[in-house]
Amino acid sequence: MGPTKAPGLDGFPAIFFQKDWHIMGKEVLEYCLGVLNEGREADSANTTNIVLIPKVHKPTSLVNFRPINLCTVLYKIVAKTIANRIQEAMAICIDQAQSAFVSGRLISDNILLAYEILHTFRQKRTGKKGYMAVKLDMMIINGSRGRTFKPSRGLRQATEKGARVLKDILQVYESCSGQCVNFGKSTVFYSTNTNEESKVAVLRLLRVRSSSSLEKYLCLPNMVGKRKREAFQNLADRIASRIESWSSRLLSLGGKEIFIKAILQAIPTFSMSCFLFPNVLCERIESILAQF
Repeated sequence: MGPTKAPGLDGFPAIFFQKDWHIMGKEVLEYCLGVLNEGREADSANTTNIVLIPKVHKPTSLVNFRPINLCTVLYKIVAKTIANRIQEAMAICIDQAQSAFVSGRLISDNILLAYEILHTFRQKRTGKKGYMAVKLDMMIINGSRGRTFKPSRGLRQATEKGARVLKDILQVYESCSGQCVNFGKSTVFYSTNTNEESKVAVLRLLRVRSSSSLEKYLCLPNMVGKRKREAFQNLADRIASRIESWSSRLLSLGGKEIFIKAILQAIPTFSMSCFLFPNVLCERIESILAQF
């Protein structure tokens, strides 16, 4: 456990317990084992501080913040112990469709799947019969998965009637699941053969924005095409920004080498595992690192 990570509601970081473990270690173990083995009340430890972390530079609205919960050290000890105990059974509990945060599976599979789907949408240029996809983060009924089913109904065209039906379906989903649609983060993506009249009608009813530019899914652009340099230019900007923030620290040559290998070179690694970068962008990144 990181000794200086942000503390929870009690204000005590992990280093407080680690340094004085010889004094309070027995009581901490007694409390945690009581929660784990005897069902002891844990409400006092299971209280968190909600903190808003900015996702962009100079945020202007709540959409630009990410909420996180700062837990107490006692809660972290209990949670990590439970995770270690059920680790052997996780392979049975986790569905095969879950591809992230599981040993032997890659989250990049989801990125490539979303990219291929949107690429198919974008390339459709003729015909009235189309495709439609709605991304939902929940497929749970009464706390557990339901039986398998084969989709047999859907909205095939971007029409005013279809948008109204979709809105009614989402309202039913909200009342059943308790989740609400975040229209501030919702976008509509049209194929190239959708007429402007249909686009305006759908946007007016759903009250969301239309997306024709580069959007991101799991921190990577979901549409790249031939504009790879433009799509991944933000990586070079992130590297330059990180260098600028560390330039005033007067690092030695050895410190700069460690900083480049451990921090800067790791920034584009995830993106490069999914997409092939153009040579111009690679040379630009190498130039920034060489100048540093």
